[in-house]
Amino acid sequence: MKSLSIKAHAPRLTRGWLNDGVNDLRRRSIPILVARFAAAGLGAAVLAHAEGGLIAVGWTTALIVAEIWTWLSCFPRQAPRPLPRRGLIGYVCSIAWMTFVWTILALLLWNPGAHALQLAVFCLLTGQMAHAQAFSARSRLMLLMVGGMPAAMLLALCLVGTDLPLAERAIVTIATVVMIAYFLRASQATRRQSEALEASRAEAVAASDAKTAFLALMSHELRTPMTGVLGMAKALESGPLNQHQRHQLGILLQSGEGLLAHLNDILDISKVEAGRLQLEAVPFNLVDKINRVREVWSQIAESKQVGLTFTLEPPQPPWLIGDPTRIRQIMINLVSNALKFTDTGEVVVAVTVSPIGATHAKVVIAVRDTGIGIAPEQQRRLFEPFTQADVSVTRRFGGSGLGLSICRSLAEAMDGEVDLVSVLGEGSTFTLRLTLPLAADQEPAPAAPAARSIAGLRVLVVDDNAVNRLVVETLLNALDCETRAESDGLAALQALEAEEFDAVLMDIHMPGMGGTEALQAIRAGAGGPARDIPVIALTADILEGAAEKLLRAGFDAVQPKPVAIDTLAVCLADLSEARIRRYLRGPIPLE
Repeated sequence: MKSLSIKAHAPRLTRGWLNDGVNDLRRRSIPILVARFAAAGLGAAVLAHAEGGLIAVGWTTALIVAEIWTWLSCFPRQAPRPLPRRGLIGYVCSIAWMTFVWTILALLLWNPGAHALQLAVFCLLTGQMAHAQAFSARSRLMLLMVGGMPAAMLLALCLVGTDLPLAERAIVTIATVVMIAYFLRASQATRRQSEALEASRAEAVAASDAKTAFLALMSHELRTPMTGVLGMAKALESGPLNQHQRHQLGILLQSGEGLLAHLNDILDISKVEAGRLQLEAVPFNLVDKINRVREVWSQIAESKQVGLTFTLEPPQPPWLIGDPTRIRQIMINLVSNALKFTDTGEVVVAVTVSPIGATHAKVVIAVRDTGIGIAPEQQRRLFEPFTQADVSVTRRFGGSGLGLSICRSLAEAMDGEVDLVSVLGEGSTFTLRLTLPLAADQEPAPAAPAARSIAGLRVLVVDDNAVNRLVVETLLNALDCETRAESDGLAALQALEAEEFDAVLMDIHMPGMGGTEALQAIRAGAGGPARDIPVIALTADILEGAAEKLLRAGFDAVQPKPVAIDTLAVCLADLSEARIRRYLRGPIPLE
């Protein structure tokens, strides 16, 4: 019965020892091959001098066999995919044979009368034990093999392999035992530290994942009510208002958009800290980005009676390759800060594009203002998150202190930089420097098509939030669309079976049947014959990759919350025209 018990537990024990870092180690065996061959050449030369060429040739042959065995066990399987159990056993056996060959070299070189060779053997065996320390944090089995054989050989040579007097032999043996004990203690300490570091890394990854999940949840929970605030304000803006009401509504819209901007800043800085910021590399025209920034801030500058001037050199720069959205974001942040802290005078945005050879260009965007300026001691920490010049600035001008930190992080992500020159009381100049590849000259963009009417479209709005349903319906009704609203995916399927619609606006996170599940049911025919109806995802999740994930799930388009009615109208018009073209083409004829 005892032998049966041992057989039953043997595979489990073997599997546990084999899985203890062996795969990680075998991927590291090949890079140190040259160093092992150099040491082998030196050992063979010493052995040939001490014992003769024949023994040296035999030992070298055994070592070559060990190296080939190890090489076959490691290569070409250096990918992260683990080896099967048989492959792991083969690799472990090759390392055991390799260690045995080197330990035998120590035994062959040991000569009780040759103190120089004894010292060389001592260095060889202790070197093997030191080399085994590299395995202590990864694999106990490899540590036992690589360090255990030389330790046992060293202890045996001290006990019976020397002609020292008994007292001196005892001293040497005790010293060897102490060294081996220290070797074991150091191995255990190294392994504990490695396990603690791995646990800390796992905790950091878990904390980062939890932070990302929290931000996604907060993005949804905060942007959902913002849809109601900004959507209803936009709906009111299109109605009849007197001057006082329009002024109050403008304040409401400005405050809501400011809150939304702060939310976006927090998400951006979190993506930067988590290393999940993704940049585009697409051709773009810098002139278009400058014009859009001018459009955003010219009215605000005019209301403050502050001059806002843009200069571009050359006037028609070449097309560039980069992330135009992030570059525009940096420009908007810098111009926003300049206007915020400038009460009189002007803000000048000077853009220069200088070619670097035939493939790249140096882009310098300098934003100069005549505002309050920044003291030298405050400039050093100005680019840190949640930092402003001082508390009085925060009280007077507001802001989260994230804008400049985001600007610098974005610039560094694009291998650029943002620097500052400022004189207290005279103004500041923030300069963005980027080196971007040149793009092939692009054809001039066609003129924007005339606004297309979506009047008469029948749109099904599906959202579990009653305010969001009301907002979207109000905005679409203002464009003469017919709407019906439902609160979950199951009700949407019933509505599609009962009526005909031209498009569906589908929230993603809903109780019962969610948006993605409802889409799959529609495409499977559960909503009646309209299985090819355009379905647009409405989502408050704006984290990196969220829109692409929804498109891969089968949605025809994605609209972030708060809903921008102009963008939604264009999206509906495009999808409606595409659907009409499909119907006009008719079914594909059979061969």
